[in-house]
Amino acid sequence: LKNPRFRIFFDHADEALFRALSDRIKAVRHHFTPCLGLSQFTAIVEWVDETIAEYISTEDDYVNIHSVVNLSKLADENPIQFGQAYYSTDTFPLAMNRDRVVTAYGEILIERTGQPIRVKTSGYWKTPFGNILFL
Repeated sequence: LKNPRFRIFFDHADEALFRALSDRIKAVRHHFTPCLGLSQFTAIVEWVDETIAEYISTEDDYVNIHSVVNLSKLADENPIQFGQAYYSTDTFPLAMNRDRVVTAYGEILIERTGQPIRVKTSGYWKTPFGNILFL
């Protein structure tokens, strides 16, 4: 990848924690240096926006998703409508404890050119930046 760009969506039930993290990102006060997987791929983080996301129930219909997709959140039968795109999967950490030990992993589907992924899911989040699924 040359000059990759990623958008991170974050939500949390604890409003105080959500505000604290938002404020730290805006002020560029990171606890650890952000990186894209490996320490030599240091990330530059820029605040974009805070927005409202609306949950849409789809009853297992196909929908275009503009984020990576956790394969465990898809319907059991024919979950992906593959088009002319460049797909790959990878195992990503999904949860980490206070000691930075990964406690859960997931298989993630990625469309490497930024095109939406058409998947069958029971619901998704609609944002001004496109439809997303949280990991």
